[in-house]
Amino acid sequence: MTVALMWEARAAQGRGADLLTWADAQSLAEPPLRRETFRAPQDRVLVITWWDAEYDAALPELPDPAPGLVTRPVHRWRFASVERSWYAVRCVFRHGPLGVYEERLTLWTAGSPDEAVARAEAEAGAYCAGLDGVEYVRFAEVHTLGTAPGEGTEVFSLMRESTLPPGEYVRRFFATGAERTDG
Repeated sequence: MTVALMWEARAAQGRGADLLTWADAQSLAEPPLRRETFRAPQDRVLVITWWDAEYDAALPELPDPAPGLVTRPVHRWRFASVERSWYAVRCVFRHGPLGVYEERLTLWTAGSPDEAVARAEAEAGAYCAGLDGVEYVRFAEVHTLGTAPGEGTEVFSLMRESTLPPGEYVRRFFATGAERTDG
């Protein structure tokens, strides 16, 4: 997990450059994965450090500056990264005027399969709104991708139990003769 520690202070009147110099000069007991320093109006300085650690791990933090350098106590925050994965979601639609059903696969980054389905279903509503006589039939299946999409990445997988021989299975579920593709 990645944890970010944020340290923010407001310099005393006219001491913004001093506070920035002081913050940059502070070393930590161990180096973070990354460290960035920012400045903002009203002579504020923000330092963010990133760590590969558990949320509640004891991590080195910047100390408080001398009281004459700041106008108020330092503010500190701790954040954990939101782990996101790639998901493929298959939704089914009915095109009433055409007399056909459509299966669409969409790709999403989300924190969970449920979040991916919720996002896909929201997109399904927008998709239907732009087409006359098309309805989302409230059927979605989700597949977690093992990695980010790229060449050869599996974007969907469905397993179905069947005792049908291969040719009959394909004719029954995939090549019925009534399919329309965009190719």
